[in-house]
Amino acid sequence: RDEIERISLRTFHPPWFTRYCIRLLGRRDALQLLTTREDGAHSILCVNPFQAGEAAVLSTLAAQGVNVEPVAALPYVYRLMETPVPLTRLPAFRDGTIFLPTLAACLAVVAGKPTAGDRILDVGATHSGKAAYAALFLQESGRVIAVDYPSRRMMRLQAQLRRLGLPHVTVVAADPASTLPVAGTADVIYVSPPSSGSGAFWRTAAKWRGSAVVTPMRERQWRLLTASVKSLSPRGRIVYSTSSILVEENELIIERFIQEHPDFLLADVTPRLGRPGLRGQGEALRIYPHQHHVDGTFIACLVRGAEVDF
Repeated sequence: RDEIERISLRTFHPPWFTRYCIRLLGRRDALQLLTTREDGAHSILCVNPFQAGEAAVLSTLAAQGVNVEPVAALPYVYRLMETPVPLTRLPAFRDGTIFLPTLAACLAVVAGKPTAGDRILDVGATHSGKAAYAALFLQESGRVIAVDYPSRRMMRLQAQLRRLGLPHVTVVAADPASTLPVAGTADVIYVSPPSSGSGAFWRTAAKWRGSAVVTPMRERQWRLLTASVKSLSPRGRIVYSTSSILVEENELIIERFIQEHPDFLLADVTPRLGRPGLRGQGEALRIYPHQHHVDGTFIACLVRGAEVDF
């Protein structure tokens, strides 16, 4: 107990989270995570091909002193290496030529393997940032429907999509845990429920809310995941992701889902940027701040058993 308190004071984390990380990762890895600081965070930008050609955008950015490097296996996505001004002040951001998703959102989108003509549901859209990136794979022949509770965040999402000029994305304000006011089924469903945000505790004050916040979050996560099944096409994929590193919000949710829906199996999440999931869920993906200098994330892809080799 004394050691936990010393580490917590030194790393500025609540004792419950310090204890949890040591139990989850081991002392050495946990200390690396707990001492990771935001000044090492990596920013990501995405080129919007619906507004301009990728090569032309990169040339313009380079002329403005913005240095980027491509992120392997993530089309249109670049890691920011250097910029003289915040990206939000660039003309390319204001006119929708670039936008700023998270690495986790891009990885989750690619895990669902979206293709031209797909019908996609982004459930919990204001927590995910996936709708815009997913739309880039559809080539105007598919449809992305972003669903979440009515809120100011939904209004901001609508404004972002208008700025990006993505007409094949529809925003629906509704309870994503109930019957959705959307006709038909989806080829890919991204389920992005609210979470404890433990993957971002290295840079936010949310960690001081205490561990009691996890239980109500788990209930909402479960409702959103199970509600998505009735909107899935027979050959569809569900990608479940959170900004949490807690097993209770991730592997235990997936474990329960597969027990109650035995026709579903886990498919490999690719690209493999991160570590395998825990509790025998090696197909899933875990990302930790101390390894990639981005928020901790969990991603799992669920398919019906007959389609596991898609």
